[in-house]
Amino acid sequence: MNQIRTILTEGDPHLRAVSQPVEEITSDIAKVISELHATLADFKARTGFGRALSAPQIGEPLRIVAVQLGGRPFTLINPAIVWRSEE
Repeated sequence: MNQIRTILTEGDPHLRAVSQPVEEITSDIAKVISELHATLADFKARTGFGRALSAPQIGEPLRIVAVQLGGRPFTLINPAIVWRSEE
């Protein structure tokens, strides 16, 4: 069973650290991805909220995001913002 990790909250300095890109999916990275999805699923089951969770939110300074939309989980590796509105 995957470990449920503690979700860091606003004000935690780890959330302001620059995350590192993922160069290769190693067994350690796969474990982080599994724990990220397990933590997101647990949070959603307990609260009814939660569509995405990033690795920094569980204390891992990596560019990984777990997403749960439409009942199907998927993972973003090294996501980049390519456009933003002026608002």
